[in-house]
Order: sequence, then structure tokens, then C-alpha cells
Amino acid sequence: MSKFSIHQFSSGIINPKQNTINNEWVSGGYGKEIEKESYDVPPEIKRAVNMSSKEGWRGFGIKDNYPPPMNNYALIARELENYCVLAVANQHKDDANRPFTAYRYFWLDKQEFKNKPNVDDFDGIGTLLYYWKQKGNPQYDIGEWTNHPDSYTTSWEQTEWETKTKSCQQSSQRLQELISSISSDNKPLIYEANQIDCSLEPEEVHCLAIKYSLEKKCSINWAWNVRRLESMKDLRVIFCADAKAFKWFYEQLINDGPTSDTSVIEKGEDSKHNPNNEIKDLLLKLCENCVEENVLKLMNYCLKDRQNIMEVKDEKLINEFQSQMPNPEHKSIKYATLLTALFPDKHKNILGSLKKLNSKLKNEVAINFLDNLLKILTQKSSCFKHKKCQFFCKKITSIRWQLYDSVAETIYRLKINILKELNNYPFIKNKPGLNKHDSEERKDSGKEITDEKKRKLLLKFRGKFSEKDVLRLIDNYETILKFKDENNINYDSQNNLEVKPQNIKYATLLTALDPEEKENILNSLISLNDKLKKNVAIKLLDKLLMMATIDLECFNNPNYQVFCHKITYTKFKLINSLDQNTDMAFPTGIVLPLIPFFLLGSVVFAWLYSQPKISITISTTRNESENLLGTFEIPPTSTGKQGSLVELINKYDSQYEAIKILEANNKNNANNEIIQEFKKNLYEQLDRYQQKITNKLIYAEAEEYIRQLTGDKNQVINARTKEIYTNLKQFTPKIIREKLPLLELGKQDQNKVNVTALQNALQRSGHYTAGQESYKIGKFDELTKKAVENLQNTNIKNLQKQGKKTNMETDGKVRTNTWNLLTGRLNDLQVEMVYETLKKHLQFKNQTGYNIVSEIKRCKDNNQNEKALGFVNCLEKLNDKP
Repeated sequence: MSKFSIHQFSSGIINPKQNTINNEWVSGGYGKEIEKESYDVPPEIKRAVNMSSKEGWRGFGIKDNYPPPMNNYALIARELENYCVLAVANQHKDDANRPFTAYRYFWLDKQEFKNKPNVDDFDGIGTLLYYWKQKGNPQYDIGEWTNHPDSYTTSWEQTEWETKTKSCQQSSQRLQELISSISSDNKPLIYEANQIDCSLEPEEVHCLAIKYSLEKKCSINWAWNVRRLESMKDLRVIFCADAKAFKWFYEQLINDGPTSDTSVIEKGEDSKHNPNNEIKDLLLKLCENCVEENVLKLMNYCLKDRQNIMEVKDEKLINEFQSQMPNPEHKSIKYATLLTALFPDKHKNILGSLKKLNSKLKNEVAINFLDNLLKILTQKSSCFKHKKCQFFCKKITSIRWQLYDSVAETIYRLKINILKELNNYPFIKNKPGLNKHDSEERKDSGKEITDEKKRKLLLKFRGKFSEKDVLRLIDNYETILKFKDENNINYDSQNNLEVKPQNIKYATLLTALDPEEKENILNSLISLNDKLKKNVAIKLLDKLLMMATIDLECFNNPNYQVFCHKITYTKFKLINSLDQNTDMAFPTGIVLPLIPFFLLGSVVFAWLYSQPKISITISTTRNESENLLGTFEIPPTSTGKQGSLVELINKYDSQYEAIKILEANNKNNANNEIIQEFKKNLYEQLDRYQQKITNKLIYAEAEEYIRQLTGDKNQVINARTKEIYTNLKQFTPKIIREKLPLLELGKQDQNKVNVTALQNALQRSGHYTAGQESYKIGKFDELTKKAVENLQNTNIKNLQKQGKKTNMETDGKVRTNTWNLLTGRLNDLQVEMVYETLKKHLQFKNQTGYNIVSEIKRCKDNNQNEKALGFVNCLEKLNDKP
């Protein structure tokens, strides 16, 4: 097979450097427009790239004042006479923190294809786009450009190329409506996600450009995700990055702006009628009388004059709705619900109020109203076949699930999306079973799946299935429709559907995917008794809708609208067939557990952090001296219970770390508003934990027990049995006496921290000679040596009284057997320091900008075994922080 080449080059910069604060690479200024080329760039491409203007060159035309969104990119495709070029533009910063646009270009020579078959159908830009994606969507990276220039000077030899036919065939059905709008004039096509109710992928923009070029007999030039372009010569299709860009392009390229034709909507064609008033009246009519005629009118308005509908709002009624909360009138609830369902992004504040309605109003008014709308949309033929029906089903179903159970919906959605986002973190990638959702299963996305895979996927829905399975179902919706496998649907001798849940579920799914084609199975489902329909068939459809709507990847899938359309149709067909005496205005739905937000934090993040185990047994010995200096067996009464101090501290830690992960991940997240809402709830719960912990710390008895740790023998013994002690001890490192250092008088290289810890323990146990406590802190002096000798002599006397022998020396040197006598006092000191550290940093008047619990845990982890004495010193340094 003959070969061809894809080449690349990039724009240049001068004096690239690495920012010392965040290690981000920045530019010192503009360099040549064509640099690091993998092959000599032809003059024809050079002329196209160096588009000079009074402001200087601008690559392929993106103005530096309006770069692509940060951490995203824009694409511009140009078909020249002999070459095809794909420009990838992304935003960077210079050394003065100013944004600029850098370009990486990929190109091929069309002349290499002159002797190839189907040359008239050859798609040069489609070929570049396909191979660019195959290479992992490479973009301009200053660090890579500087340190690994070979990445920018590599050409690729290929043997396969794309055709225009194939490029268009791979595009979604949803483009058909946009393709049909290509008019006979020469105006370019300009789109923006909110304006057409969907976000277009580059492949879809390319497909529209192909259709436009065939209609107008011109070259295929397009731009994707752009905000402004200096030169728009020959551009046929533009997909805008945001609404502001859409408005700018319209003003520049389509002088007369978008048209509206309301005469074909209303029967009365009186030009004196104000369209806004008509729309306002129609919305109010729908709230009073939700019937087919009014629903049709609304869809027609959305088809022809969506912009006007978006701007129309009865302020008086909405103000009444807000002022009457939490018990507004039914009409205002319906009106608020309708506005939110039509334009959820525009009316987020209204949606927030709807979620706060009491359960009865929410269900009996708002959700019932949405269900009535869905019922009319899918059960009335004129509505079901309308061009806007799929769009309406998608929007209404989304709001319905958000209202149905606001807390559960938010938790479910966040659980899915946070887990997906966290997959990007290196310390999670190797966790088994947590990052499977889209990695392995979607490698073959876009490819035809085999019949065996289709069969296995469909069979999954007879039992338990996940959002991953729903996503695969939606992803492959069109190919699965062609797969007719009714072998797993069983009928009895009277040709009735066999009454087994897994059989009913399979039949329901197969029907719902294509209800008009599977009318015979649908009729069998309708003939089932009401209990089976409600508990098996309708429940399955409701679960499918819930999962597909709440999982944002499913919801944003190009196939979701038609999926939702067909499932909703089947659902209401079955609901309509229920007995008239059934008290079921709408299906029960999938009631998710009402998990408080703080539990979501631990559900989603618990596996990230290994929580300290609550230990309830501490070893001890029985002689009097070691009873004081050692530790004791604690009965399992003060730990493990809900609301214990250790439990609260660990929850506080998990909550704080969850917030930090969200903040770090928030910059590149498409679902920022959801994340912000979740983060707000996390912060509120964090404050509650903080207050509860502080209350336990400053409780009079707790403070008294901590003070007892410096008291006499009996007080110390008493304090060590209390919850405050046993809980805080779990945040201290384990002391292994055998690994503690030898300390003695005269050694100059002894660690000051170890000596200080020794001195504190000796002082607490009262072994410094009275009147000689003025030892030099951190230095093993004569006074400290004398205190060690006192400890050793006291221990020998106690053992002799008990008739026991000992080999302990009395030379004032601190070896393992001497450390053994002090371990209990060292533990007391550690616990007291944890107490003081938490108390200082968690009281609201002393709040710091970091997680004090994780800092304590870090001190613990860094000071295990022989370094355990450094733990107290580490906490002291923490307490010195402002």
C-alpha cells in the first residue's frame, strides 16, 4: 500500500524559562512564527500562516486578547490549493503573566494523493484530525518545546487516509437538523453550545464544513472553540467557545442577526402582536392547562425563536414564588418549574429554591407537572415526532431527577464525577477497581462492537448494572438498535410473556431502545399485571433514566437525547396501561439513600486515607513503679462509639483532604458549579466537626485529665484511662525502646531533641534532685546524669522490696532498660502535646490555613521508632507557626 506523510511545525518563542514559584514554564517573548519544522514548510502554507496586520502576525488568526480557554485548545482547519493544515492553538503565559496564544501545526500534501483511488472523496483535514487524535491530541507545551524539541520535529509516515463520506457517516444523527439549515446564501455557519442545545465535537464541525463545501462548491475551512479571529477569510463553519464569542461572530459575519418568524407559530398573524407577550401568555397557559396544543406551540417557539423565549420571564410571578417560600402557590411553583426546565443554566437560583420546597409540594406540584409534560411529549404523536421533542425530554428529565431527591441526586452525581476526576491523581491510579469506569471499557469507543459484546451488554441489564454499563449502552445506541436478539425473551404456551423478573427486564430494555420496532413485545409488557409492571418494568426504566441523567458523561453523550426520548415513551406507555384505580401519578422512582454530605466525603474518599485503628488494649506490667511509668489495659468502653474524639478527628481530616483535592482538581473541571456546591457543603460539615472537636478538648473534665498527667502517681493512672487520653494517644508514634539511642554525660554528638525528651520525662516523674531542676535544656549535664541515677536507684529499691533481682546499672547512662522505665511518661508528654496542638489550631479564633490533623499525622509518620522522641519537637515547631 502506498504511503504519505504528515508533517508538523510550531510557532516560536524566545527566552523560555521556568517560574520558580510554581515551576510553570513561561515565554520571554515572541519568536519566529515557523520554527522547529519537521519538514520544509511550503511557501503556500507560509503565506497562510503569516497573516500580517497592523497588530503583527497572528498565526492562523486567533487574537491574543481572546485566546482559547485556559487548559483547553482551539482548532482551525484550512484547506489550501495543494495542502491541508490543522492548527492547534492553546493559551500560555509570558514572564509578565500575560496570556498569549501558541500554535502547533500539522499538515499534509494533497498532491501525494493524486494517483490514489477515490481521490475525489479524499478528506485531507479529516485525515489530519484523525491522526492528531491518534497521537493523543498533541498541543504546544513550552517545557517540552524547550527541552524535548524532537517531539516537534517528527513527521509520521501513514498508509490509511480518511474519506469525506466516512467522516460524515461517523457523525451523529443530531447533525441532520443543522445540515438541513444550510441555506442557499453564502453566510457562514456559526454555532455555540447553548444556542443549539448541544456541544459540537471537532469531527462534527468538520462534517458540517464538508456539507457546506459540497453545497457551495468551496474549500473546507472551519474553526472550533474560538473566541475571536483576526481574519475570517474563507471560514465556512465556526464553533464558538462561549456566548460572548457567538455574539461577536454574528455581528461580524451575519449583519442582519438571527431571524425570528412567529407568524407561522400563532394562527393570528397580526403584526401588532408583541411576540414576547405571546410567549409570556403561552407559558402561563401551560401552567394552568398542560395540554397538547400548548406544548406544541411551545416547541414551535423554541424551534423558531428560542432567543426570545429565553429572555421572557414574568418577574411578578417569580417574585411571588420567591417571597412565598417555603409554601408558594401552585401556579407559581409550576411557572418556576417550567422556566427552570427550559433554561436550567439561566435559572439556577430558581432551581435552588425549588429544591428547598417541602417534599409534598415538590412531588405533588413540581414533579407532577414535569411528568404531565413528559407524558404529553411522548404519548401524543404530534409532539413525539416534533423536532424539539428529544431536546424537551432531555431538559425536563434532568430537572425532574434533580428535584425528585435533591440530596441523593447530588450525592450520586458527585460520587460518579469526583471518582472520575480523581483517576487523574497518581496515588489513586493503582488502586484496584476504582478507575475502570472509562479507561479499559472505552478503549474501543467509536468502533463497531461485535454481536457477542452487544448480547453480553444487554444481558447485564437483567440483573445488577452500573453507570458504566449505561454509558456503554448509550455510546453504542445506534449499533445496538440493529442488533435483534429476542432469544432471551421467553413466552409461555399462550404466547404470554413469561413472568420472571430477568425475562421482563430484558424484554423491557429491548422494547425501550426501539419501542416502535418492538411493538409486539411492548404489547406483551402492557398485558402484565400492574404489580409486575410497576415493580419490574417501570422501575427498570426509571433507573435507566436516573443513571443516564445524573451521570454527566451519559447526559452529555450525543446519543442521550434519543435514548431519553425512547425510554420515556416506553415508560409512560406502561404507566398509562395501569388500572385506573392505581394511585400512581408517576412511578416510584429510584430512591437513593439520604446520605448526609459528610458521609459522602467518607464514602468517596475513605479509601484514600488509611484511618488509624482504634486500639483498646495497651500492655502493662504489674509492679508499682512500672504501673506509674508504663501503660494500662483499658476496657473497651470509651472507644469505637459514634462521636468519639478520635472518630471526629479522623472525619475532620478526611473532610479537609477531600476539599483540598477538589480545589486542586477544580481548575480543569467541566462541572465546576457542582463541585463548588459540594465543596460548600464539605466546608459547612468541616466547621461542625471542628466545633465538636473543640468542645471535647475544652470540656472541663478533659482539661482536668490532661493536667493530671503532670501530677502525682494516682492522678496519672486515673488520667490514662480516660477517653481524652486513649483517643489522642492514637495520634502519637509508637516508641520501640530497643531502638532508642544511648544517652550519657560527655557525649557531644547527642541529639538535642532526644536529650530534651529525656529531661522532660525525668522532670515529670520527679527524679531531679529537689532544688536542682535548673538543668540545661537539650544538654546532658551533671544534673541530668544525677536524675537518671535517681531513677535507676529507685527502680532497684522497688524490685528488691518485691524480692526480685535486676541487672540494671546505676551509672547514669540511658540504655534500653532505663528507657523502659520512662516510656509511659514519654507517651504522656506526646499526648499532652497533641492535645495542646489541636486546641491551639482548631479554636476558631486561632484558625490556620492548613489541616492541623494531617500535620500531626505527618509528624507521627516521620518520627516512628528511634525518632519517636522527635515527635514532640515536631509539634512544638507546629505550635510556633502563626
